[in-house]
Amino acid sequence: IIHRITLAILILGAAGTATFVVTRGWRFALGFFLGACMSYLSFWRWQTVVESLGGAVRRRSMAAMVIRFAVLAAAAYGIVKYLDVTPVAVFLGLLISAAAVIVSILFELIYART
Repeated sequence: IIHRITLAILILGAAGTATFVVTRGWRFALGFFLGACMSYLSFWRWQTVVESLGGAVRRRSMAAMVIRFAVLAAAAYGIVKYLDVTPVAVFLGLLISAAAVIVSILFELIYART
């Protein structure tokens, strides 16, 4: 299922970027693409956290989690501020992981063999 979600993230990101290049221009598409990249990296990070749950216990500090979210927020701010893209494009790109999960759920509901 994780492979399917990852593939859906890549396909939806590429399709959305291509669509926005044609309909909204390259700046909007760039913001969407960078938001989608951040969404993929966030999904990948959560995937590694979940995979590590079964292994040896490693104590993670609250500071490390806060730093991760601060880096994500700083990246989003930098994209909007310095690349002069609209925040809506970045926000739509950040929603790609959620859309990919929904696509995967629908796929399972339609094609599941019981």
